[in-house]
Amino acid sequence: RPEVHIIQSQLIKKQDQHFVVGSIQNIDNVPTFISLEAVLYDDKGNEIDKGKAGHLVVHDLMPKETSPFRIDFNNGPYYHQPSEVVIFAKSLTTDKEFYKFHGVKSLDQKNDFKLNGQIINYGTNEMNIPQIIHAHYDQRKTLFWVSHEFLEKGIRPQRKKPFSFDLEKRSNIKLVETTPKIFINGVPNNEMSLEGMAQKQSEFLHWKKTTEGYIELKVNGFVYELNK
Repeated sequence: RPEVHIIQSQLIKKQDQHFVVGSIQNIDNVPTFISLEAVLYDDKGNEIDKGKAGHLVVHDLMPKETSPFRIDFNNGPYYHQPSEVVIFAKSLTTDKEFYKFHGVKSLDQKNDFKLNGQIINYGTNEMNIPQIIHAHYDQRKTLFWVSHEFLEKGIRPQRKKPFSFDLEKRSNIKLVETTPKIFINGVPNNEMSLEGMAQKQSEFLHWKKTTEGYIELKVNGFVYELNK
């Protein structure tokens, strides 16, 4: 199985709901399909909930590519509060043809609460279902929230479409004081090398300074012609 690494992860609470946010990297030299799920336990070791990343991660990662992710839990609020979280990541080699000919431009924070920009398709296929995943970091570049939007219409080759989303306030998010246990293909997540960290940093192409800290933007574009 291809090697992947969870760079950072955090159990958080927003209002009465718990989430896991993080960032994952394909550190191998082959394209990889990844999946993520997590399990919550109380202080007695009883399982109280589980969830998957779903649309809130880029599942198809090129070599050295990273993606933010968010795992939702749907059964809260809980009678016994979570005290431990275990994250499971799986990776598979894939021969699927990825479409990575896209980017973002014209980023503009109009006020304290909204970020506007454009997704550009500079390839030769239409992006049928454009998606933008946005990861919210504080001033110390600690990840505290991940969300996403789908554009209502596709983007034709060499065209662009606008997007807009609300910025999450750091004060709305509580970081739960627990260190997630992480397993990659059944094996505990290991420390990433300095070389791997440098590769990870170079892949952060779409950053924007905001009043809360920083936003990292990740485009994900489904192309029907490549998925027949």
